[in-house]
Amino acid sequence: MSQTPTIHHQIDNALQEVTVFGEILDFECREKLFLNGIVRVFAPEEIICEKDQQDNSLFLILKGVVEIIDSNNTSARKIFGKLKRGEIFGEVSALKGRPRIATGRAKKP
Repeated sequence: MSQTPTIHHQIDNALQEVTVFGEILDFECREKLFLNGIVRVFAPEEIICEKDQQDNSLFLILKGVVEIIDSNNTSARKIFGKLKRGEIFGEVSALKGRPRIATGRAKKP
Protein backbone atom coordinates (compact mmCIF):
# COMPACT_ATOMS: atom_id res chain seq x y z
CA MET A 1 0.00 0.00 0.00
CA SER A 2 1.63 3.26 -1.08
CA GLN A 3 1.17 6.38 0.96
CA THR A 4 0.82 9.80 -0.69
CA PRO A 5 3.38 12.22 0.75
CA THR A 6 1.92 15.13 2.68
CA ILE A 7 2.41 18.66 1.38
CA HIS A 8 4.90 19.16 4.24
CA HIS A 9 7.01 16.26 2.97
CA GLN A 10 6.74 17.46 -0.64
CA ILE A 11 7.97 20.92 0.36
CA ASP A 12 10.75 19.51 2.52
CA ASN A 13 11.92 17.25 -0.32
CA ALA A 14 11.83 20.14 -2.82
CA LEU A 15 13.76 22.42 -0.43
CA GLN A 16 16.46 19.78 -0.10
CA GLU A 17 16.92 19.97 -3.89
CA VAL A 18 17.48 23.76 -3.94
CA THR A 19 21.17 24.03 -4.70
CA VAL A 20 21.39 27.82 -4.63
CA PHE A 21 21.39 27.75 -0.81
CA GLY A 22 24.19 25.19 -0.62
CA GLU A 23 24.06 23.30 2.64
CA ILE A 24 22.63 26.11 4.78
CA LEU A 25 19.12 24.69 4.60
CA ASP A 26 19.24 22.22 7.44
CA PHE A 27 16.03 20.70 8.81
CA GLU A 28 15.40 23.66 11.14
CA CYS A 29 15.69 26.20 8.28
CA ARG A 30 13.43 24.13 6.03
CA GLU A 31 10.87 23.84 8.83
CA LYS A 32 10.92 27.62 9.33
CA LEU A 33 10.35 28.19 5.60
CA PHE A 34 7.49 25.70 5.64
CA LEU A 35 5.80 27.32 8.63
CA ASN A 36 6.10 30.82 7.13
CA GLY A 37 5.29 29.85 3.55
CA ILE A 38 2.09 29.70 1.57
CA VAL A 39 1.29 26.91 -0.89
CA ARG A 40 -0.44 28.15 -4.05
CA VAL A 41 -1.54 26.45 -7.25
CA PHE A 42 -1.40 28.41 -10.51
CA ALA A 43 -3.24 27.64 -13.75
CA PRO A 44 -1.29 27.43 -17.01
CA GLU A 45 -0.52 30.94 -18.36
CA GLU A 46 -1.35 32.53 -14.99
CA ILE A 47 1.03 35.31 -13.95
CA ILE A 48 2.72 34.50 -10.64
CA CYS A 49 4.63 37.76 -10.25
CA GLU A 50 5.13 40.74 -12.57
CA LYS A 51 8.19 42.67 -13.63
CA ASP A 52 8.67 45.94 -11.68
CA GLN A 53 6.27 44.73 -8.93
CA GLN A 54 7.46 45.60 -5.43
CA ASP A 55 7.22 42.40 -3.39
CA ASN A 56 9.36 40.31 -1.05
CA SER A 57 8.07 36.83 -1.90
CA LEU A 58 10.40 34.01 -2.85
CA PHE A 59 8.90 31.18 -4.91
CA LEU A 60 9.81 27.49 -4.79
CA ILE A 61 8.42 25.29 -7.54
CA LEU A 62 6.96 22.07 -6.15
CA LYS A 63 5.42 20.86 -9.41
CA GLY A 64 5.18 22.05 -13.00
CA VAL A 65 7.12 24.57 -15.07
CA VAL A 66 7.44 28.35 -14.74
CA GLU A 67 8.62 30.63 -17.55
CA ILE A 68 10.62 33.71 -16.63
CA ILE A 69 9.80 36.38 -19.21
CA ASP A 70 10.19 40.07 -20.03
CA SER A 71 6.56 41.15 -19.86
CA ASN A 72 7.12 44.77 -20.93
CA ASN A 73 7.47 43.67 -24.53
CA THR A 74 3.96 42.35 -25.21
CA SER A 75 4.32 41.81 -28.98
CA ALA A 76 7.34 39.49 -28.69
CA ARG A 77 7.88 38.39 -25.11
CA LYS A 78 11.44 37.37 -24.45
CA ILE A 79 11.76 34.12 -22.51
CA PHE A 80 14.73 34.24 -20.15
CA GLY A 81 14.32 30.67 -18.99
CA LYS A 82 12.11 27.85 -17.79
CA LEU A 83 12.24 26.58 -14.24
CA LYS A 84 11.04 23.27 -12.82
CA ARG A 85 10.54 21.42 -9.54
CA GLY A 86 13.08 22.28 -6.87
CA GLU A 87 14.06 25.60 -8.45
CA ILE A 88 13.39 29.03 -6.97
CA PHE A 89 12.74 32.49 -8.36
CA GLY A 90 12.03 35.91 -6.89
CA GLU A 91 15.20 35.83 -4.82
CA VAL A 92 16.43 39.27 -5.92
CA SER A 93 13.28 40.97 -4.62
CA ALA A 94 13.15 38.81 -1.50
CA LEU A 95 16.78 39.32 -0.52
CA LYS A 96 17.50 42.83 -1.83
CA GLY A 97 14.08 44.49 -1.51
CA ARG A 98 14.20 45.54 -5.18
CA PRO A 99 11.31 45.49 -7.65
CA ARG A 100 10.89 42.32 -9.72
CA ILE A 101 13.36 42.09 -12.61
CA ALA A 102 11.16 39.74 -14.67
CA THR A 103 7.71 38.17 -14.80
CA GLY A 104 7.03 34.59 -13.70
CA ARG A 105 4.29 32.77 -15.60
CA ALA A 106 2.98 29.24 -14.95
CA LYS A 107 3.28 26.95 -17.95
CA LYS A 108 2.47 23.42 -16.76
CA PRO A 109 0.57 22.41 -13.64
